[in-house]
Amino acid sequence: LFELYFDRMNDRGRAVEHLVHLLESNTVEANWLTRAEELAQNRAWLKALAPNLARVYERQNRATDELGILTRELEVARGTRLTELRKRLAILRQDFLDDADGALEMLEPLVSAEPGDDDVRRRFLDLSAARGHRQEAARRLTRAMTTVHDLAARARIGLDLGRLWEQNDDTQ
Repeated sequence: LFELYFDRMNDRGRAVEHLVHLLESNTVEANWLTRAEELAQNRAWLKALAPNLARVYERQNRATDELGILTRELEVARGTRLTELRKRLAILRQDFLDDADGALEMLEPLVSAEPGDDDVRRRFLDLSAARGHRQEAARRLTRAMTTVHDLAARARIGLDLGRLWEQNDDTQ
């Protein structure tokens, strides 16, 4: 159907609807990827195509392309997708680009908004400790912890804070 809408009927909107589903499959044909990249140049279709394109790039270990599409998606993403997007960009900055300062900058607002996210918190604390910002990290996490209502998450955050303060005492 994608080929029919894209080539014969020249109905890009319907083609995008089908292409989104095709990109979710385990095997993605090169032609679909090329067309998705073309269509993602249009801001109207970027929002629909970008998350699936990013997942395809992630599965294919094409981190540079993934960074590119995620960065472009920042223009159109809202709500929970924007939070997911920032988290993934922070992870790529840390793991792929080896940009600890950039990753820490992106993780700070995420940990403030969602301190119960264990992966974000762990990365934030590790990077803060490596940069010698343990006290600032502890203050940020202590403030953020007041917004957490889940008792198990509060306990994990408290444990991390205790470890952070213990490390801080060891270094002074």
